[in-house]
Amino acid sequence: MSFFLSLPYTFHREVMPLLDPHQVVHWAIDEPYFRYILSLVKIPAEKLTWNFKERFYISIEFDGLDPIKFYIPDWLPRYRKTKKTEAIDTWSLKFEIVKHKPVTRRNPFYENVAMPTRESIPPGTTKMELMEAVTNYLREMLRIKKYSVSSYHSKSINFFNCFIWKVAGKFASVEFTSPKSLELGRASEELKMLQEKQEIEKLVVHFRNTKNQRGYTSPLKRKFVTIEDSEFIQLDSLLYSESSQVTVLRSEFNGIDVNAIIKQWMNGGLNNLEMLRLKLNKMTFADEVFNDIEVVPT
Repeated sequence: MSFFLSLPYTFHREVMPLLDPHQVVHWAIDEPYFRYILSLVKIPAEKLTWNFKERFYISIEFDGLDPIKFYIPDWLPRYRKTKKTEAIDTWSLKFEIVKHKPVTRRNPFYENVAMPTRESIPPGTTKMELMEAVTNYLREMLRIKKYSVSSYHSKSINFFNCFIWKVAGKFASVEFTSPKSLELGRASEELKMLQEKQEIEKLVVHFRNTKNQRGYTSPLKRKFVTIEDSEFIQLDSLLYSESSQVTVLRSEFNGIDVNAIIKQWMNGGLNNLEMLRLKLNKMTFADEVFNDIEVVPT
């Protein structure tokens, strides 16, 4: 390793992208100078994904390889309870490899996950602050092509001021889970931001406890949209959708609404729509689906 590090930058620039990226990241974790070289070369990574579910972690994917996950320790608070004494310096962050299953010679690294060590995290740091610091740590070493968000629970973080919107700007996908029904007013504003102020190719939304609540009526605008377990997305959002592929998963759907969508399409609306898929357990007013629609046998 010492001989490799002593070679000129031009050599590293040509050779490093040809190496196993898992091993390269592993070396960067173990050797600060190798990390410095990597920050100059910046090997390509296919995608960085933020996960804000029960456990916070960042996943890095390389072309054709399993992802590497950087976990945020569970003992960190979600919100600050004590005054933080110092900012997080990404160059002072150190990581340990946590083994989840036996390591083999064939797969020495990507069967493990990396986690910041307790000593390198300043007192009072929150999970979100460390997520941002680890993100910066990875962005300093890698040239990331795409960003995505998985299991985004809006109640658990500061939605509008979250650092991810400033980092990425453009997302391959965002999975969004709303707060409960008492906070639907805020959910509407959050969904509006995802629809109008962020560039997102694929949007997946989960809304809970929204029955009989005034919902979202603006047209769907993302290219691919999946709506799960929700009556919050109203009929007008579908009738005037600008999306190309829409999937709606509900326990129940009204046949009259399906009829309205079909007629809208037959009358020249929904110009961008290539596929509408409905997954449901029960269809009410099922006889109304093809009311006043001429069905030609094939």
